[in-house]
Amino acid sequence: MRLPRMKIRLDLLSILIALIPSAAEAMHIRAPARRFGAAYSIKITIWRDSFSYVIPVWIRPDRAESSLDPGQMRLIGWPYKDFKADEVEISGETIPIRNFKSERSDLAVSPEFAKNCCMGSIGRDLLEKYRVYLIPGPPTYVQFGPTQGKDSPRAAKLHGLESLFSVNSPKIRWDGKGIDASRSELLFDLRKGEINFFGSPGNQVGVLRELLLSFDFIPGTRNLRVRGVKASEAKDAADFGMKPGSVVTELNGEPVSRLDRGDIVELLMGRSTAKLDIAFLRNPLKEEKSKITFDFINHAFTQTQAIPTPAGRDQNP
Repeated sequence: MRLPRMKIRLDLLSILIALIPSAAEAMHIRAPARRFGAAYSIKITIWRDSFSYVIPVWIRPDRAESSLDPGQMRLIGWPYKDFKADEVEISGETIPIRNFKSERSDLAVSPEFAKNCCMGSIGRDLLEKYRVYLIPGPPTYVQFGPTQGKDSPRAAKLHGLESLFSVNSPKIRWDGKGIDASRSELLFDLRKGEINFFGSPGNQVGVLRELLLSFDFIPGTRNLRVRGVKASEAKDAADFGMKPGSVVTELNGEPVSRLDRGDIVELLMGRSTAKLDIAFLRNPLKEEKSKITFDFINHAFTQTQAIPTPAGRDQNP
């Protein structure tokens, strides 16, 4: 469907983004997604001659170039012979890609689903510019975050990407281990040549790298609700009151409400810090507060601060 648009950029931030492509690349973008097996699809908006086209695309890091299906594009009224856009957006944020390869989408027509899925794919030409988080949900979504460092892309060293992003089944094999993609969050950074999986409680299908804490966000407050503690550390954590149901309010002194998921994952993996201070509510209903520190080198918790329960509240049960 095509909609006329007049786009006026007056604020300084928008002007900077328009003039400096790297500014757009540094954004955190969260996009609602659908999951088919181990594959994720999102919608992009393409602008050309003041008209917009909303197009579902499949994330395909095994493909060098982003592409659009010429047959499907004709059906939605794309009148151009090429796939060069004036602007491309994900969730309203401009992304650094304009040209698409003409290629039939693997999911343009799929008899297994009631609806057609995708009219194209997002490839490495875009994905190498971001760290990408695939969240099976609910809700299912994809988050694009800035890459770290200026390493040259090493995506060519990654093997098996095609089977990793498969529509056939959520259960896949990676590096000789089984992964249930319907229950595992996935982070990949193609610039660094890294792929990591994070499992949820009860998911015993091989997790390649575990977070210290698995979590979800509490709506409204955006604090973290602990779903589980890494198995090797669970007993020690429980001795200090950290267990499923605990609510984390700060990480290394920073309110978690100010951190995006990418920053939180980096902290809980121990990649950005050797020690992690965790402020949390042992019993959210009684507002029992505590602070502990985890040492990623020695794999040990220590009690750093026990914050008194508010007056009139019961103490520890």
